Parts: sequence; structure tokens; C-alpha cells
Amino acid sequence: MSSGNPDRLLLDTVMFNRVLDGRLDLSDFGGCDFFATHIQLDELANTTNQDRKLKLLNIFNCISPYVWKTDSFVLDVSRLNCAMLNVDGTMYNRILSALKLKEKDRDFGNHERDALVAETALKNEFILATDDCNLSCVVRQFGGATISSREFASRYRQRT
Repeated sequence: MSSGNPDRLLLDTVMFNRVLDGRLDLSDFGGCDFFATHIQLDELANTTNQDRKLKLLNIFNCISPYVWKTDSFVLDVSRLNCAMLNVDGTMYNRILSALKLKEKDRDFGNHERDALVAETALKNEFILATDDCNLSCVVRQFGGATISSREFASRYRQRT
């Protein structure tokens, strides 16, 4: 990471929850640009607790990350005009397989969404900000960078 350019952080859904729960304050941090995809916004909008959902969506709007297109389109997951049509799909499929292998005993039903987020982080050289250990491990397995909420708070507080 270069000190002259801002770090480009792709915020996983869990990071918005960390802000709401008071475990992370993104307003204190300079030196980075925030990104998200429609996946994070969709997951926040699908929060079943209505009060929490409104608060999470408000946090998303306050942080105002640049909404980046996912690098692949997956039926029943991706939104038109929010995802690129990737004819090859090799990287996405490899990431999806790695995630499923990591979570073979648990099926959370979000492997496809996580694979889209991971692929987008990798192809665009974003640092994926997440506390999802399996997702973080897979991104690093493919040569990407990740940061947890704890590491994030420690690293960026030192810079400001």
C-alpha cells in the first residue's frame, strides 16, 4: 500500500454491522476510499429486524461508499446494471469452490454472494474489509489483501 494514494477498501456487510454495534467508527479514518457492491446493499436491505435494517441502511448512506459493479453476473443473485457479464467465469468458479470447501459442513446460502464480493476485490485490487474468516482466507489464498475490523481500526487510527 502506498502512503501517497488512499487505500481502496471494499467493505463487507459485516463492517456495516460493526459500525451499528459501536465496534467500529469509520468516520475517524482518513487515508482510504470506501467501496461496496450491490451485494452488501442487498444484504442490508434484507435484514429482517426493521429497526436494525433502517439503521444499517442509514449507515450505508452516511458512509456513502462508491458502489462498484461485481465482476461477474450470477442468476438470482446479481442485479442488472450492477454486475458485469463475465463470459469466462473461471475465477468466480474457483473462488466459489474454495468457499464451499471451507464451509462444507455449513451451508449459509451466501456462497455465491461471497464469491462475487471476493472476485470483485481481487480483480480490482481492493482490500477486502471483513471479519468473515473463511472469506478472508479464500481472498488471501487467491493473492488478495484483507483486513479485519480490529486490524482496520488499529492501522488507520495510527495514520490520522
